Amino acid sequence: MPDPEDEETRRAQAQEQRRLEQAWRRQREQEAAKREELAGRAVEVARAWWQDVQPRQRAALFAAVAERAWHDEEVRVEIPERPQVSESFAYGIPLFTTGRLRALYAIVRPCPELVCLSPQLEFQHIVVRDEQEARQLAGVMSPRARITNLCLSSDATGRPG
Repeated sequence: MPDPEDEETRRAQAQEQRRLEQAWRRQREQEAAKREELAGRAVEVARAWWQDVQPRQRAALFAAVAERAWHDEEVRVEIPERPQVSESFAYGIPLFTTGRLRALYAIVRPCPELVCLSPQLEFQHIVVRDEQEARQLAGVMSPRARITNLCLSSDATGRPG
């Protein structure tokens, strides 16, 4: 004959397990809804993120990335004539190495608000203009993310600060 106390304990444990599973499911549903809403607004969020970077600043940023790649790793980086943001990389601009073994070198200035839509970003080399951008990304990425701060000024000339 089953012990009534054991049966009561099992029922309580099963009820607690169901409660935890429901809470977990609700949390996942809320997170999915939040990601879906953000994905719908992603283009406008990314546009606002890139809007404060003037053409001269972009040119200075890409030149600094190319210089750093060569100086630090002896790698040439291809700077596209018309850089395009990539949805896959939180609307940052992917830069590739040149030559036969063309490979992704870095993602330039991904949008911190959109990082949650691009989980693979954590495994890429991220390049930002300044300390503020580095802090914003560090706040939403894993501590093991590789973020390089180029220490560029954000004035209209794009000159290093």
